[in-house]
Amino acid sequence: MDDSASTFSRPTPHGFDIAATEKYRRAANYLAAAQIYLQDNALPEEPLKSDHIKSCLPRHRGTGPGISLIYAHLNASILRIGASVLLITGPGHYDLTTPSP
Repeated sequence: MDDSASTFSRPTPHGFDIAATEKYRRAANYLAAAQIYLQDNALPEEPLKSDHIKSCLPRHRGTGPGISLIYAHLNASILRIGASVLLITGPGHYDLTTPSP
């Protein structure tokens, strides 16, 4: 059996799989960054070039890493204690004094 596969599915005594949580967070953070910075495909089939990067980046870089951190650890807590939880997130923040591009 592949070591990474066995590590991915091995829970701790409390049901919290650190390796799986970290893999989820890395994947979620990569996809969040790719959506912000890349023009077309989040999973390019060729090495990245400057042409792949958006020419005008958004001023607000997103809240993906923070939300993935909260989601992953909240999910682990929910699984551990069997809670019924509803996570509500908003659109982030917006500075009304800064004009949109």
